[in-house]
Amino acid sequence: MAARLGAQAAQGGSQREQIQGVVESLSKLKGAAMKLGQTVSVEMRDLLPPEVIEVLSSLQDQGSALSGAQIREILQKEWSPYPELEAFSEAPLASASIGQVHAARYRGQEIVLKVQFPGIARSIESDIAGMGVILKSLLTLSGRKMALEPFLEELAQIFKQETDYLQEASFLKEYAQHFSQWPGYRIPQVIDELTTPRVLAMTRERGLKPLDWVKLRQPSQSLRDRVAARFLDLYELEFFRMGLVQTDPNFANFLIDDSVDRQNPTLTLLDLGASKRFEPVFVSEYRRLLQLTREGSHPELLEQCMKLSLLDPRESAETQALLVELLQTAIRPFRPELQPFDFRDADYARDTREAALRLSQSCRFSPPPRNILFLHRKLGGLFNLAKALEAQIDLTAYWERLVSQPTHGV
Repeated sequence: MAARLGAQAAQGGSQREQIQGVVESLSKLKGAAMKLGQTVSVEMRDLLPPEVIEVLSSLQDQGSALSGAQIREILQKEWSPYPELEAFSEAPLASASIGQVHAARYRGQEIVLKVQFPGIARSIESDIAGMGVILKSLLTLSGRKMALEPFLEELAQIFKQETDYLQEASFLKEYAQHFSQWPGYRIPQVIDELTTPRVLAMTRERGLKPLDWVKLRQPSQSLRDRVAARFLDLYELEFFRMGLVQTDPNFANFLIDDSVDRQNPTLTLLDLGASKRFEPVFVSEYRRLLQLTREGSHPELLEQCMKLSLLDPRESAETQALLVELLQTAIRPFRPELQPFDFRDADYARDTREAALRLSQSCRFSPPPRNILFLHRKLGGLFNLAKALEAQIDLTAYWERLVSQPTHGV
C-alpha cells in the first residue's frame, strides 16, 4: 500500500494537490503500513504538514480482526502435528495491526496465543520504501534536505523483528533470565513446542492494565509513587544494565498484579517484539551525554551530540543551541530544587514540547536520530506512565544511578 502512495507522492502537481493526494491515500492504510504510519506521526510530527500528521495520528488498529475459524486455519498451517488444546477462545483478547491474541488452555495451563496476520512480514520492505518516497517528497516541499535512510533502516529493523515471533521468544527468555535477579517484575514463559515464526505461545499472566489499576484500586499516593518508581527503574535496568530495551511504550504492554500483596504489586512485561539491543560503548557515550548536559558544558556537549549522531554537523549554530536547550530542558525533573518531582508538572510538559518544536522547525538536515529514536520513545512512555499515576518522586538517587552505575559488559 505505501509503495503505491510513494509513486503517487512523487508525481507532479502543486504542493497543495500533492499533500491532498497523500492525505486521502494515507487514510486507507492497513496492516504493517498502518503501524508504520502511526510511528511516523509521532517521530516526525514537527517536520510534516499538519494535515498529514492529523491523518496518521488518527489511524487506529481497527477492522483487522480475524474470526476464530480463520485463526484456527492459520494454526493448522503453523503446527504439525496439531497439538491438543483443551480450550480455545474464539474471541480475541486483543487485536492490533499485525496480529491478535487468543486465550487457550494447554496441558492444564492457561496460555495465550499471539497469531500473526498472513502476509504482514512480506509487505514491510515495500511499505518502508513507499513511505520513504512520501516523506522525502513532503520534506522537499518544506525546503529540508534530510538523509532519511538511517531513520527508515531503523524502522525497518524493528518492524521486521516484530514479525519474527521466534526472535520475540528469544527476547522473552533473555528478559526472564536477567529479571530473575530483580524482584518485583514478571516475564511470561514461552511454550516452545507451540511457538513458530508466526505463532507465539506464552503463559497467561494476570493483572490489571495501569490505568485500570488506578481506577479500580484507587491507590494511596505512596503506593502510586512506588509503582511509578518501578516503571522508571525499567529504563535503568534495561538500558544501563542489560543493554536490551523493550521500546514500545504502549500502556497495554504492562500488567500490575497485586493479587498476592496489595502494597507491593508485581509488574509484568508484555510484548517484547520491539526490543532493541545497545552495545556497551554506546551506553557509556550516552551516559557521558547525560553528565555533560547536567554540567552545562556547551562545546563538549555539542561534540558529544555529534559523536552520537544526534545532529547533522551542517546545521546552523542556532540549531545547535536549540539542541542544547532541549537537552537541558529534558533533564529538568532531576534538578535538586525540584525534588520530589511532580510528574503532573504542566510547565515541564509544555516547555519540553516547545523546545522540541523549535528544534524541529530549525533543522534542515537532521532527521529523527536513529541511535536514540526508540530509546527515547520508551523513556517518554515511562514518563507518561508516571504522569498517569500522578507520581511524586525524589529522583536524586535515580539520577546518580543513571550517571554512575557501571555499564553492562564493561
